[in-house]
Amino acid sequence: MDEDKKQLMPGKSTRYYLAGGLIVFFTVYYSAVSLMSPARKVASIEKEYSLSDPAVENTGNGIKSDSVYISIVKAKSFFESRITMATTDSLSLSVDLHDSTATIEINGVVVHSAGIERFKISKVLNKADENSVISMLSTPLNITHNIATIEKEPLMLKIAPKDTSEYKPDVLPDTTMPKAVNIIFQTDKGIRIYIYGTDNLSGCTTGFFWFDLADRFRNCFDIINNMFQIKVPGYYPSVRIWMDKSDARVIYRAVPRSGQIALRL
Repeated sequence: MDEDKKQLMPGKSTRYYLAGGLIVFFTVYYSAVSLMSPARKVASIEKEYSLSDPAVENTGNGIKSDSVYISIVKAKSFFESRITMATTDSLSLSVDLHDSTATIEINGVVVHSAGIERFKISKVLNKADENSVISMLSTPLNITHNIATIEKEPLMLKIAPKDTSEYKPDVLPDTTMPKAVNIIFQTDKGIRIYIYGTDNLSGCTTGFFWFDLADRFRNCFDIINNMFQIKVPGYYPSVRIWMDKSDARVIYRAVPRSGQIALRL
């Protein structure tokens, strides 16, 4: 009987082959998905936001690729998005990569302006038809979810004094602490806006590493989850922005959780 059980149990070599096969399968699947998802996103953008202007169509395809025309249309699209946001009574964020500025606005009035040190745009947004991307950005991006290393609304614990002799004035929190400021705004159009606060403190560099690692793990988990459901995971093109840490903190705490973003690439 014992010998029969041993024969039914897979040997070590068989288990190694199975484990190796699963690793190979996952690697091949991950590689295939990595190629399919961006292509599907490009096709989705071009299908949903294809720009059809009769005045432009009659002039041929040449003007569509003209740099001056593209620049004018991008500026027009950006202003249209900002005008839409100005109709609300809420704070909103305008990101102009052309001028390397990010501004907080309310009713079209700028209340805070920050300089962008550098930025990086996903290849998908560059590979997709430029006019389709411009059409997509002619309306604001609505924030659906956000992740950050700092509190959205910092809390201050206060103990009421027994009498006036124990009263102490409020002390403003120290905003110079070396805590990393890293933010992700997930939007309804599938674009993720990453904002990284920069300074010369090593603590922020370490914070960026762990924040980026956690983001990669979330994306990997999403791929694995879709793999078991035999689905192609969604692809989220990103715009990554680096700016001063204090400006990044102000932007995150000023923009509402379900706020809007106007973006000009």
